[in-house]
Amino acid sequence: MLKKYSKLLVLLSLLPIIWIFWKIDYHKLWSLTISLPSWVFIFLIASTLLSVAVQVWRVWILTKVYMPDLKFMELLSFHMISAFYTTFLPAASQDVIRSALLSKKGNYSYIWGATLLSRFAGLVTLLLFSLNGLLIIDKSSLPPYTVQSILIIFIVTVLLTFLSFSKTVTRPLRKAFGRFIPAKVYKIIADIRDGVYAYKKHRMVLVKFFFISILLQLIFVITNTFTLYSISDKFFFKETLAFLPMIEIITSAAAFTPQGIGVREIQLVLFFKYLQLSSESLGLYILLIYAFSTTSGLLGEVPIYAHFIIKKKQTPPINKDHSDSTT
Repeated sequence: MLKKYSKLLVLLSLLPIIWIFWKIDYHKLWSLTISLPSWVFIFLIASTLLSVAVQVWRVWILTKVYMPDLKFMELLSFHMISAFYTTFLPAASQDVIRSALLSKKGNYSYIWGATLLSRFAGLVTLLLFSLNGLLIIDKSSLPPYTVQSILIIFIVTVLLTFLSFSKTVTRPLRKAFGRFIPAKVYKIIADIRDGVYAYKKHRMVLVKFFFISILLQLIFVITNTFTLYSISDKFFFKETLAFLPMIEIITSAAAFTPQGIGVREIQLVLFFKYLQLSSESLGLYILLIYAFSTTSGLLGEVPIYAHFIIKKKQTPPINKDHSDSTT
């Protein structure tokens, strides 16, 4: 039953991509591809590497508070391994895999606490960017109350984030849920909650963490703005700022497919229609984004093999004489 559901899910996630590429004129797509400036490939490689480094840096400054011996390169290795598996698993699984790997080296409550804070910070900064973009673009073609809706969501998200740091607020909820949750699961949730609260003592670290989160989303917006420019010869910074963060939020919320395939493409169709760009431009954009994201994910094989080789070298050889003597 589960296998049938998984196959159906993969098929449904591919349908939007199949539909997009079915409509494309491949002669026009090829013309667009060969007219791409060479700088865009160097730019995408550099921005991909920079984005990975900043993602790791953001988690590292939090995690090392309670794991001072954790090296940046070690966390980078775990990040790359988790990115490799999300090439085939739902995008939301990257944080889970990385946290599970880190939990073998330290207190899981602080590690999962840092992961939850990263999720909150990512959501808040994406909403902040989208709201700023919506305030500066032409709103005549937007559905009514779009800006107001995003503003309400942003305020509610920020408010819930701050309230989640208050034990006074969360204590009644914890007691209510505790009646229905198994004791072991309840203890894990309580430990992670305490792990999140523990970071309240390190306000300067949280401030740095928030500014790194802003930097990370700025890299995301600039990368996509210049990718669109390389395809269309037009700058869509305001539009990218307004809509792509929202696309990422919705994709992450419905992240039941590898890299959000299918969910993201449905939204990109509407985004490119708003920009008045062709289906061929959309097809080339999808190819570029997935080519670089998949390649960076597959690089996670390097630390996987490195860990395997190191573990194999550390395993002592079986003493044949000893084994024979015991038989």
